[in-house]
Amino acid sequence: MCIGDFIFLSAQLPLDPETGKLICEDFKEQARQCFRNIKALLQRCDLPLNYVLQTTVYLTEMDRLEDLDDVYAEFLVEPLPTRTVVGAASLPFGAKIQIEAYCIDCRALEVLCAGEEEECCDGSVCEL
Repeated sequence: MCIGDFIFLSAQLPLDPETGKLICEDFKEQARQCFRNIKALLQRCDLPLNYVLQTTVYLTEMDRLEDLDDVYAEFLVEPLPTRTVVGAASLPFGAKIQIEAYCIDCRALEVLCAGEEEECCDGSVCEL
């Protein structure tokens, strides 16, 4: 859902978009598939993953945080989006992970700020 420049992506499960089925049982691969699904949705808006501002991650195994950090580093770059991790007793299709994302399309602001950083940017808004 897009509201103005904000893009709200409902929680993505590690499902194969072609079959709609869970891809496998491996946690890291499930996390990668969630990010591949998020990336594909953002590509529809011509946006890369660095426009993700915040994620909420639902895990059935909270001891997998280190593995989650590894996969995060594969897909996202500094500055990393803020993240909330929530423990869940179970997730649809028996998934071990589910990720929702909030993004902003600030390309128009970036164009406006190009070359005029001192006049329109406070140093944080234009740094995506």
